Amino acid sequence: MAGRHENLVAQDQRAATRDMASFHALDSNHDNTLTRTDIEGDIDFGPRFNDMDINRDGIVTLEEMQRYIQQQYGVPPATGQK
Repeated sequence: MAGRHENLVAQDQRAATRDMASFHALDSNHDNTLTRTDIEGDIDFGPRFNDMDINRDGIVTLEEMQRYIQQQYGVPPATGQK
């Protein structure tokens, strides 16, 4: 059973790392925010934008992204930028 748990934790960590890398890749002006314009055409972030935009101001900040990752995957987000 421990092996299965470790696999799930590793899977969540990979997903969290992928989400954070995508955040930085989509943040083309490097201001640590994403707007709907920034994610236009991205089929991964688009459907989840409202979940990430915790305060519903139309902008996902780095802090909101980190909080989303923690809530969604239960693992601490990577803090380094790409």
